[in-house]
Amino acid sequence: MDLTNRELRSLVLSFDPSFSRLENIVEGLNNGIEHLYGSELCIDWYGTMDEKHECETIYRLAVLAFETYIISSATDLCNEDESPEQFYDLLQDVILILALSDYVTSKTDRYKQVFEKYDLDVTNYPIYNGIKILNKNRDLIQISKILKSWRNQIVYIQYKVD
Repeated sequence: MDLTNRELRSLVLSFDPSFSRLENIVEGLNNGIEHLYGSELCIDWYGTMDEKHECETIYRLAVLAFETYIISSATDLCNEDESPEQFYDLLQDVILILALSDYVTSKTDRYKQVFEKYDLDVTNYPIYNGIKILNKNRDLIQISKILKSWRNQIVYIQYKVD
């Protein structure tokens, strides 16, 4: 028995193991940020710690986790004759995350064009400020939910119901 597009779409929307892994990673990173603020920055009596510098390290890990989710989602949902990159343009946040990831991993210098668009300066904590662009409260869970919504948009494109 073949499944209809409606049934396939419902199945793909409800089953996303990559998002479950992303949620676990983000939860751990949020715990790390809470610990940083609770244990380090709150007792910084002399003001010697730099919040942006300290958080940027954690946010680098988040960016890499977001990139993994983006690439795996796009790859899993595209047809054999399609390029996964076609889905990146559906959401500007995806483009920004991929540029931040490119900066972190130093794969290419393609991030420069996106950094210019968002006025991100490589000498002024671009990862911290990029996360702040994605969510003004730097809430990694909310950024994850945006990516989940982006994936759902791809599902609706790929599994059209007549």
